[in-house]
Amino acid sequence: MLWFKSYFNNRYQRVTLTSNVNGQKYHSTWKGITQGVPQGSILGPLLFLIYINDLPKIGNDIAKPILFADDTTILVTSSNKSDFDLKATTAFNLVNEWLNSNSLRINLNKIYFMQFTTSNKSKSYLLTTQLNKLIQSVSNTKFLGIYINDTINWKSHIDHILPKLSIACHAMRIIKPYMSLETLRMVYHSTYHSVISYGLFFWGISPHSKRIFLMQKRIVRIMMGCRKLASCRTLFKNLKLLPLMSQYIFSSMMFIIKHKHHFTVNSAIYNINTTQQLHFHQPAPYSIGFKHSIY
Repeated sequence: MLWFKSYFNNRYQRVTLTSNVNGQKYHSTWKGITQGVPQGSILGPLLFLIYINDLPKIGNDIAKPILFADDTTILVTSSNKSDFDLKATTAFNLVNEWLNSNSLRINLNKIYFMQFTTSNKSKSYLLTTQLNKLIQSVSNTKFLGIYINDTINWKSHIDHILPKLSIACHAMRIIKPYMSLETLRMVYHSTYHSVISYGLFFWGISPHSKRIFLMQKRIVRIMMGCRKLASCRTLFKNLKLLPLMSQYIFSSMMFIIKHKHHFTVNSAIYNINTTQQLHFHQPAPYSIGFKHSIY
């Protein structure tokens, strides 16, 4: 274990500044590193996971923590405002106590609170910390590359990716006279398809996704050299590309197959022996939002 001990001991750091006037470098004095591990090391991520191993267990009975690397999200649900207030405050205080116990400090400037409601309900909750400071409330945020708003209609995410798709169309128009059709298909998959396929099974059913489909038809017409209002049905077939809605259905099917253990079959609910007893049970939707969700 001598090599492992040397990984933490006898490490120093200093700050170096370079002058913009004469290019001269200025150095601070060397200081010993008493906490942390070298950045970019192989052992760093493993040690980090060991360090926060018990964080997901904090407040499991009142909230659901979601961790991805160093990004932590806490989900609190309740139909009662008073109960929601208690759960949210307790969950935050428990996480704050865990951080203090592990020599970490919470940065309130990087913490956001989002209250999910239907579009016809007003936001009526503010989250306050133990320090009597208000956590910033936001209507949309970025989570693992997907932009989520408080009504989950995916408008903010679609607004974000539209400029990227517009750039892809412009690039396709420039290279069209010089590239073969097969090369154009490769460019399409790398610049357009890669953008719309990420998280498509979440936002693909949104009414705002029609704007993405219009952009998809535009780039397909550019690839085939067709006029602006030409029908795209044959163009998609000739290019062997799936239209947006077909791609959404395909992505949803692949998601269900991969995560089929999360779904309930009819035989687990009904004892009647029918031809559909091994089919997935489709729950009755109680709202438009639930009806349009992946589940």
